Amino acid sequence: MAGRRSGAGSPLQLGNGGATGSITGNVLNNATLAFDRSNTYGFGGVISGSGVLQQNGTGKLILSAVNSYTGATMVTGGTLDVEGSITASSLTSVGANATLTGGGTVGKTTIANGGAFLPGTPTPGSFMTVAGDLALQSGAAYLVQITPNAASDARVSGRAALNGMVTATYSSGNLDKHYTILSAAHGITGRFSGLANTNLPSNFSTSLSYDATHAYLDLSLSFTPSGSGPGLTGNNRPLPRC
Repeated sequence: MAGRRSGAGSPLQLGNGGATGSITGNVLNNATLAFDRSNTYGFGGVISGSGVLQQNGTGKLILSAVNSYTGATMVTGGTLDVEGSITASSLTSVGANATLTGGGTVGKTTIANGGAFLPGTPTPGSFMTVAGDLALQSGAAYLVQITPNAASDARVSGRAALNGMVTATYSSGNLDKHYTILSAAHGITGRFSGLANTNLPSNFSTSLSYDATHAYLDLSLSFTPSGSGPGLTGNNRPLPRC
């Protein structure tokens, strides 16, 4: 890793340089720490100070520490994977062609048109905590992973303003009928604009539902039993005679 430190107010750029290098102190004072890489890079140091963190390029940045920097977090490209905490950051902003993911904790977060939010890790039932408000703008993507027993989800301590498309990816197994995909302690406004499915088993149909503080994904099984006629489902097929 190549590191270059500039004067106050200038960015410290971490690009695809050599394999060595370090950041002394991991402190940002009114400056910008920018990661611009095409590979996956895990950064375990504690980032503090009042500056801005940027995830640029096409790679993935994994933050595993409990960080205390107070400037904004700007995800302009690639993927920011938060496994620790960036709750002190004033705003996490995810732009077009960029993704926020992980099982850690973020603060106030906005997903812009063309951006994606994939809460949780590959572990079934994992989640990301949003310690603040969450806004998914028109054209944003909300990605969830569905397993037989659980769904990945976002757990928001503030309010959630919903828009954009839900994309659900299903694993094999006996799926449940009702999954919580988002919760917001102080309420939900808006609705997702639609639902797209990946690897959905045949004969299942899906829909979204809501209450005051949750968004749900609902599944139902539709099939035509032999001899019952077209268009009948398991709920309206003839009952057997005793």
